[in-house]
Amino acid sequence: MELRFEWFVAWRHLYERHPRAGRIAHVFSAFAFTVAAIALALMLRTKPLGPVQIIAGHRDWRQIFHVVVVVALELAVLTLVFGWFRRRLSMFSTISAYGVFL
Repeated sequence: MELRFEWFVAWRHLYERHPRAGRIAHVFSAFAFTVAAIALALMLRTKPLGPVQIIAGHRDWRQIFHVVVVVALELAVLTLVFGWFRRRLSMFSTISAYGVFL
């Protein structure tokens, strides 16, 4: 009988969450997806450098935008998953589950 009560108490605390939990992570994720979309549009509109420009040492904006797209998408996905865990679990359980995700 005691074991059932202990499990009930443990599960209750594992699923305890705040009503607004995870909203900040979701907002940041949406912002990161927006930044990635803008950088992707800029990358596609930028002309690649020619051999003379590469030798002259011009800055390759296409490559810079590509790095921004990759980093922004990684941050967006990571924060989206963290926010998803946070909306469903307590902070303690979120950190444990997120560690398994990584």
